[in-house]
Amino acid sequence: MISKTNSKYAVVLLAVLFIICSTLVLTVSFKKSEENVAYADSNYDLWIEDIQVTSTNLSGTRWSYEPSTNTLTLNNYVFNSTSVGEGHYAPIYYAGSADFTIDYTGNNNYIRPNKNSSGSIAVGIFSAANLTIKSSDSSNLEIRVDDYSAAYLYGIQCQGKLTIESGSLNIYTGSSTSQTIGIYCQNSGGFEFNSYFLRVEPTSSFTMNEYAIYNEGSAVIQSGTVKLTSQSTSANAYAYYGPTSDTFLNVKSEVESFEAKSNGGVTGGNGGGIKNNISGYCYPATTGTDGKTDIAKSDTPQTYPSAKRITFSTPYMSVDDDQPEIFYDGQPHSPIITVSEPTAGYTIKWGTEYGVYNLDTAPSYTNADSYEVYYKITADGYMSYNDSFYFVIQKGEWEVYTIPTVKENLKYTGEPIELVNPGSAEDTMIYTLLDSNRNYVQPYYYSEEIPKATAVGSYWFYYEVEEDDNHELYEGNFEIIIAKGDIVLDVEPTP
Repeated sequence: MISKTNSKYAVVLLAVLFIICSTLVLTVSFKKSEENVAYADSNYDLWIEDIQVTSTNLSGTRWSYEPSTNTLTLNNYVFNSTSVGEGHYAPIYYAGSADFTIDYTGNNNYIRPNKNSSGSIAVGIFSAANLTIKSSDSSNLEIRVDDYSAAYLYGIQCQGKLTIESGSLNIYTGSSTSQTIGIYCQNSGGFEFNSYFLRVEPTSSFTMNEYAIYNEGSAVIQSGTVKLTSQSTSANAYAYYGPTSDTFLNVKSEVESFEAKSNGGVTGGNGGGIKNNISGYCYPATTGTDGKTDIAKSDTPQTYPSAKRITFSTPYMSVDDDQPEIFYDGQPHSPIITVSEPTAGYTIKWGTEYGVYNLDTAPSYTNADSYEVYYKITADGYMSYNDSFYFVIQKGEWEVYTIPTVKENLKYTGEPIELVNPGSAEDTMIYTLLDSNRNYVQPYYYSEEIPKATAVGSYWFYYEVEEDDNHELYEGNFEIIIAKGDIVLDVEPTP
């Protein structure tokens, strides 16, 4: 039988054990929960070949993703598949809201998707937000979307602003049953091109709705070479199409060349005109020069209802920055640039580093050295020209007033004798003397002291003015002979 006292102790002991066990369970549960949080996998709004990118899946075959900058890097990336994802119908599919960047390197980047079975749509690159496409090493990217059984084919579909900054980009789309577009800019995001080469070619001949660029926002071509081609014979086929009044294309004066042509029409839509800062030409056919008509610069968008091809190009300047030979003379010297085309109306700005041109006059230099000079030339209607060259001031020669000469009647006397008359120059002239075996006669090398010799024989005398930062070494030498002396008798013999 258990006493009442023992019963009380037992109850207390059980309560204590319950509290301890509960605490251990809670602690273990908390630690497990904490471990789960620490090792949770982060998902990103990016799918590569229909596989979502996560914190444990940040790279694949020739691609990698950096979450901190939201940048996808392609290195000779190749996608050539018979299908794309059902839910993510582009091999590169970004569904986020933050600005997204694609940076490609290497000249073998190639994307060629075919349609998904349910949506009948194929897209090379899709972005739901602002998209920047660039190349860190001026490489090439080709996008080819030519599944002929698809209803919709888009090379790039961007629902924010599309910016192409660098590199070479080639986009080809084929025939579709409903619509084919090389670059499709939606939701008023717009389009900006700052690179050196862009080719967009829908290559169909019968698609009803074919556009090289279909843009629902503002569009500007800042530089480089751009070629837009639509080959469909449909009346609703255009090289550039803008559906509203503010969706025109602005071709800037730094554009090297721009060509837009289409069997349907060059421009289309309610705002698909072109504003051009450089002059050009329009043609009634996609090839040939018959019917060529000048296009003046225009600050307001112009449409070309009868044109099948328009071209704009900015001529290059002819610049010569070769410099004449210049030698140090103690005076300042400045570089010279010759502009032969245009002959007038240009402005030269000078700089001391690349990209910074803040000097209205050429810099001047005095001391002998090699100086890198930067410059930029601008002129209305011409491609701006910027370059650098080395402006060299070579070392000059010392001015020598007199050169050393041999003293006359050098004969043995038994005493050391000076052999030369000293020379003079704008800096100190120094001398040395060697015997016929090319050994130094004096115990030192060059000195300001005039060399002396005693013995009969042949000597070589050297003189120089030492080289410094602005002057070349001046030196010379000649041979000296000490002849036998005359015999002097204390008492002449007598008969």
